[in-house]
Amino acid sequence: MQTAAPILHLDDLGVGEPARLGAMALSPPEQQRMAEMGLTAGTPVVVTKRSHWDGPLEIRVRGGKLCLRRNVARCLAVTRMPEGGGRG
Repeated sequence: MQTAAPILHLDDLGVGEPARLGAMALSPPEQQRMAEMGLTAGTPVVVTKRSHWDGPLEIRVRGGKLCLRRNVARCLAVTRMPEGGGRG
């Protein structure tokens, strides 16, 4: 019997960890803004940089890079993917 991958938040990932986006705990306008930037459910992402002191995260998504505030990253659920499993 296979167990489901644990659900985390984007803020929980380390640099270089591939993951797949899941649900967003954001208001509808904020969800729309994320979708406009390419962040939709099922999209592979990789954290490329983490700032100190609760600063922004840089992520690779759909071939581009985005910076997200940590409070937004904490609202984006992700599931880890095996190494090399996502390009982001």
